[in-house]
This record gives sequence, structure tokens and C-alpha cells, in this order.
Amino acid sequence: MVYVGGINFCDHNYAWHDMMIRVEDPALGRLLAGDFESTWEGRPRSFDEEVGGIRVISLNGRGNPERLRPVLDAIDGARREIEVVSAYLSPPFSDRLAAASRRGVRVQVLTPARNTNPNLARFILEAARRHRFEIARYPGRMNHLKAMLVDRELLIAGSCNFDFLSYHILEEVVVLTRDPGLVDAFLRRVWLPDLAMATPREPRTSIRTRLGHASVRLGAVLASAVALP
Repeated sequence: MVYVGGINFCDHNYAWHDMMIRVEDPALGRLLAGDFESTWEGRPRSFDEEVGGIRVISLNGRGNPERLRPVLDAIDGARREIEVVSAYLSPPFSDRLAAASRRGVRVQVLTPARNTNPNLARFILEAARRHRFEIARYPGRMNHLKAMLVDRELLIAGSCNFDFLSYHILEEVVVLTRDPGLVDAFLRRVWLPDLAMATPREPRTSIRTRLGHASVRLGAVLASAVALP
């Protein structure tokens, strides 16, 4: 049995709203156990493997953009709608979502009203205004969940925040699955209930959102510059 997701095991983050996916599959368990042991020993691995109908991508902080190509390809291939939960959505994922919106794909973004990173919160609002994303803000506690549903057929989840740090620098685990049971469980237990609790927000531009947008863009450029090949 394995759990894949974004929950941080500490008192501070325990109060946050988050999600883990439980999968009972011996082969997947062996794969991720080996990945954990390698990381523990200071030898983080990078791989892209399919086990039991789940595609598992492990990022080790080197060559992340190539490993994350399937995620960007999934956004590029969307036909109808993309539903995203993220507190830290930023380039290049936000850019691909913008391109999807321009070609007529409905893009919905659920993000926390109380974000631990104010600049990213402002970036998301400004990006939503510029690219016609539908924004809803999760109330109360921090929503640390990260997931993306493409055409209600492909679920992308894991520890990746869909941000420039995960794309260029961080060690992450990402899963992609078309398993109908997992997709349905995400819709019923996470997306639809959380969206019902959230408040739709009409994104408006301001000096703060424009500055936030510019600072995140600069951060993405710097992350790209220092990323390991």
C-alpha cells in the first residue's frame, strides 16, 4: 500500500486541507520504496514508469522539464475542460493553461483565499484576468492540495505544485492515471465538495496583482537559470 500526494508530515501543515491517493499495488510499493531509499541515501532518482495503470514520474531536481513533458502535453491535448487545484500555480503550467483557454478549453482554478505565498496568490488572480480562467477561492484554512483533471478523464496529482520551482528545481513525485475509479473518487470526494464550499472570484487587475505577476515571472526566469541540467 502506498500513499502519493502533497501532505507534509509536521504539526504546522497538519491543519492544512490536502489530499493523498492510496493505492494497493505491490509493484508500485516496491518502486516507490526503492525511490525513497535512494533519496534517503542521497541518491535521488529520476524515472518515468507505468505500474498497474498508473504512470509514476519521479523528479530528482535534474532535468525536471523533460520529465514533466507528459503533464504539459496533457494540458496541450485538452479538448473541453481543465480543472486545477493549486495554491502556487505559475509558469510554465499557467502559460499552457492560458494557451488552452485561448483555444476554447474551459479552465477552472480552485485556490485558497488564505495563501501562504501572497505573491503567487496575486499572480494567479492576474493570470486569471488576462487569460479568462474561472477562479474560485477555498475558504478558511490553507488549501495545500495540488491536482489537475483534464477532460474529466485524466487525473494528475502528487507533490508537484504546478509551479516553477517544481518544474526546474525540486524533487517531486507525480502520478497520472485514467483509472475511472480514481477519477470518480477525486470528483466526488475532493473537487465537487471543495468547489461547492468555495467563493467564485471575478479577477480584477490592480497594482498589487500586476507586481505579483511580474515578481513570479522573474522568479521563474531565475529558477530556470540556476536549474541543474
